[in-house]
Amino acid sequence: MNHHPPSSAVAPSAPEKEIHPMLLIAVITIILAFAFTFTNGFQDAATVAATFIASGSATPPDRAS
Repeated sequence: MNHHPPSSAVAPSAPEKEIHPMLLIAVITIILAFAFTFTNGFQDAATVAATFIASGSATPPDRAS
């Protein structure tokens, strides 16, 4: 005897959810903005250090030996 369930008894597969294209573009844009802000922070830090050095306002400590 064949004991296979009838085709109507098979559980339907879950529908696959699609990612809306605008949501994908928004997420990519936000990630790029955070990446730019992170790398821009390094450039700002270098600019501050260069300003201190070029203006002479920050002098190295006297090392008396």
